[in-house]
Amino acid sequence: LVGTGPFHPVWVVDHNRQRANGFRILPQLFAELTPIEGLVIRSQFASDVQLTDDYFFNHPGHGDGRGVQGTVFRQKSVSTRWTFSNTAQYSRTFAEDHNVRVLGGAEYQNDLAYSYFGQGQALSPPFFSDFISGTFTNQFSGGGYLVNGYTSYFGRLNYDYKKKYFFEASVREDAIVWLAPGKRNQVLYGVSGAWTISEEAFFKNASALQFVNFLKVRASYALTGNQDLPRTFPYLDAYGGNLYGANTGFGYTVVGNPDLRWE
Repeated sequence: LVGTGPFHPVWVVDHNRQRANGFRILPQLFAELTPIEGLVIRSQFASDVQLTDDYFFNHPGHGDGRGVQGTVFRQKSVSTRWTFSNTAQYSRTFAEDHNVRVLGGAEYQNDLAYSYFGQGQALSPPFFSDFISGTFTNQFSGGGYLVNGYTSYFGRLNYDYKKKYFFEASVREDAIVWLAPGKRNQVLYGVSGAWTISEEAFFKNASALQFVNFLKVRASYALTGNQDLPRTFPYLDAYGGNLYGANTGFGYTVVGNPDLRWE
């Protein structure tokens, strides 16, 4: 099969190379104590580490590599996330019918990701099909670096009476480092209540309702937050290379907004 014009897809498939390798590890450790009846203290550390290696080679003899006399590209990237959580939960039943559960805790998360790449064009004889110094004329490089962190302190109260009437209240304070100092923290809360009507005697004794085996109504109110941001550290001004006429210079690429806060 020969492509239209000078393009020959079989030749390109046989001579170009492309591959991607990935490695990921998800370790997790935890310790749990029960110093007294009903009290559980738990500490947990978890991590997510990802490594990737991307490579491609376009032969200078044909296809995409012909116009630039061959291309070789390689990129490495590393991404790590660790999370450290600590909770204490106390559960107890009073007078046989009153069930209470209280939870408090703190969580910390750190994200770090970086990557770098190298690319060469105008290759020496295509025997050198990997990224080797001195085997190409035009060279390009670049990379990126990202860091982020969260902290969260939270508490929750659950109560029910005979598994029929339920109440829950929660509060938490979250913080993200990408926002400006003084805007990083946000307090969020919620309350809810529920009634399992199918556990009531009048419901169980109603012959017209025997086809319903479970019925529960619930109401809740909460303040929730969204911290998705358009870029890293958007409260800071960003600078980069710019052209002024035919001259190169240095100037604003993005104007920061120090008033950004949780949505």
